[in-house]
Amino acid sequence: LPRNVHRPRFGTLMQPLLLFGLILIILGIKGCLAAFEYALVALRYGNIRGESLEESSSQDGAWLQKIADNAQEMAVSLRFLRTSLIILSGVLGAIFWAKYVTPLSEASLGSWVLAGLVVPLLGLYAYYFLSDLLPRAFAQRYSLHVLKVFYPATLTLAIVSRPLRWPVSWMDGVLDRIFKVEDKSEIDSLDVEVQT
Repeated sequence: LPRNVHRPRFGTLMQPLLLFGLILIILGIKGCLAAFEYALVALRYGNIRGESLEESSSQDGAWLQKIADNAQEMAVSLRFLRTSLIILSGVLGAIFWAKYVTPLSEASLGSWVLAGLVVPLLGLYAYYFLSDLLPRAFAQRYSLHVLKVFYPATLTLAIVSRPLRWPVSWMDGVLDRIFKVEDKSEIDSLDVEVQT
């Protein structure tokens, strides 16, 4: 090769792949939280599937009851964690877009179509598949297994994020006083979460 032709460095090629991989991991974690949330709803309505609840009730009944008792607080934690992960993936996606996709749009018409249409659509489909469709289907089919596997990690994340959630809880209380919301007991946070 002539001296003025430079081969792309391995590190240069790896940077966009690592960034894209990190975004996929974050969406995967959000998907796990979504699966746990759907499984919580199944538990709330007694629609646990995937293993025989009757066979495992003697072993699992206590911790399933514990999860059910904390479902409201878990729903609030899940919403905060999911929103945080959406924002984080959005920031990383914007960095990825600015560094690696935007230069393509300036190269040619075909590259502009790739950057302006194909990449956003692929990102949208990847987002919905990893963080909504797949978790929902898996949780509907294997509710009990999802609860067993993800409860310890979800509980840990909820506890760790509690200080970060304090300002949100404070603002919630302020808004309740402003709008004179006296009783939220009839509104189930879990039902609201799965519909948003």
